[in-house]
Amino acid sequence: MTAALLAVVAVVGASDGVRIATRREIAKRWIQAETGAGGVQGGGPGGGRLAARFDYKSPRRKRMSDIKIAVGDTFPLAKLGAAGPAVVYVYPKDSTSGCELESRGFNTLYDEFKGLGVEILGVSAGNGETAAQFSSECGLKFKLVPSPELTEELGLLKDFGQYGILPRRITFLVGADGTVKNIWEVDEIPSHPGEVLAAARSL
Repeated sequence: MTAALLAVVAVVGASDGVRIATRREIAKRWIQAETGAGGVQGGGPGGGRLAARFDYKSPRRKRMSDIKIAVGDTFPLAKLGAAGPAVVYVYPKDSTSGCELESRGFNTLYDEFKGLGVEILGVSAGNGETAAQFSSECGLKFKLVPSPELTEELGLLKDFGQYGILPRRITFLVGADGTVKNIWEVDEIPSHPGEVLAAARSL
């Protein structure tokens, strides 16, 4: 039994009297002891419910590199075969639940983006085969452009523990002049495409 788990059992005994803690109580309080909170959601590359050490915002997560592009900088759209204005959403991995949710969200709003003259591009560190399969699964109207080189060049990689080194979930709104107008490090996947559309309307 780990020190953290022993501490959890001790807390149960101190707060609830002398009795045997249920497995659910032990699990819940172990997470609280590890995170200082009631639980974690959205940590892994797929965006599902995972242990605290896979939380995007956890101070224990190692950053592989700092982001090397900021608002006002020129985004290298030419390397993706595109021009501005555009939305470039970078996602960790093809065919994972969180990335599917995000991609389908942008796909639902695609016609509205196109009405504004804004293109959408999904970028990952995958390959052409996995991107094509993922695009087909989601019925996407826009291009997925796998670019391991670009994600590394722009400092977008993170260590996701057991999942490996993958791109972080981040979105860039690029204007017609090719400069970055807004950047989102995404926490709330369901509402994110709508937030980007609202910002695109002000271009």
